[in-house]
Amino acid sequence: MLEAWDAVRAALPGSVMEKRASSLRRRCHDISKSFDRWHHDLSTSCASFTQEVANMLRAQVSCLDPEELPDTLIQYGPWYLFAWMMHWAMRLVLHRTMPQIYLQYPPGSEESIITAPDTVGSYCLGIARSVEYFLRPGHGGLMLELAMRIPVSFAQKVLSDPDLMQNGDPKLHEARAILENVGMGATARIG
Repeated sequence: MLEAWDAVRAALPGSVMEKRASSLRRRCHDISKSFDRWHHDLSTSCASFTQEVANMLRAQVSCLDPEELPDTLIQYGPWYLFAWMMHWAMRLVLHRTMPQIYLQYPPGSEESIITAPDTVGSYCLGIARSVEYFLRPGHGGLMLELAMRIPVSFAQKVLSDPDLMQNGDPKLHEARAILENVGMGATARIG
C-alpha cells in the first residue's frame, strides 16, 4: 500500500496519476476487507485449535476491545499474541494513512470509502499491553523481544501525533504511559 502511494505521488498530474490513485484506493479497500476477514475468521483457525477452542476464542475476539485481548491471547502462546500485535499495527498504518490519501487524491462518488474507526486508541493500547508479556523474564526470549519492536514502533509513531493526542482519548494516554515505561521494570498490570 505504501509503495503504491509512493508511485502515485511520483506520477505527474494527469490520467496516469488518477489511475494509480484509483488503484491505490481500491487496494486499501481490499486490505481493509482482508483485515476484517482475518480478524473474524482466520485468526482463530490455527491448526492447533480444536473447533471448540476456535469458536470460544472467536466469541471473545468479537466482543472484546483490542486492549482487552492480550490477557486472553497470551494463553495461546507469545507468537499468537505477536500475530495480533502485527494485525493491530497494520490497521494503524491503514487507518492513519487513508485520510491523507483521500485528502490528496479524493475518491470518486462510485468508490467505497474506508472510514477510520475510533479504535486507533484501542489498537495502540492493545500493542502496549501486549509488550508487558514479552518482557517477562523467561517468557518471550530475544527473538520475540526484537520482533515486538515492529508493532511498538508503529504505535509510537501514532502516539507521537500531537493532534491525535489532543483529542483526549484515555486509551492513547495509557498506551503512551506504558510504552514510555518499557524497560524500567514498571509493569504494574502484570506481577
